[in-house]
Amino acid sequence: MLTELAGDIGLDQAAYREALETGKYKEAHRKALEHAYRENITSVPTFVIGGTTVAGVRSKETLEQFINDEIEKQKSNRFPEGLSCGSDGCN
Repeated sequence: MLTELAGDIGLDQAAYREALETGKYKEAHRKALEHAYRENITSVPTFVIGGTTVAGVRSKETLEQFINDEIEKQKSNRFPEGLSCGSDGCN
């Protein structure tokens, strides 16, 4: 049944069956789950954009806004231009 569904969506049925039977992707799957638990990712899709986690399906425009917001955050976290620090402090 699963191999038929795989074929219906354009996957190679034989390769799909082989991967299931041999556990070819078992370790990669385990690592992905560990990463998800560690990062508190509980839904699919989830996008991590800089320090922002965006869960769920979002429009292209919304994702672009999250990306642009993160770019601006990173710009504002930089040292001001011309700032220098020495033994007597920062100027």
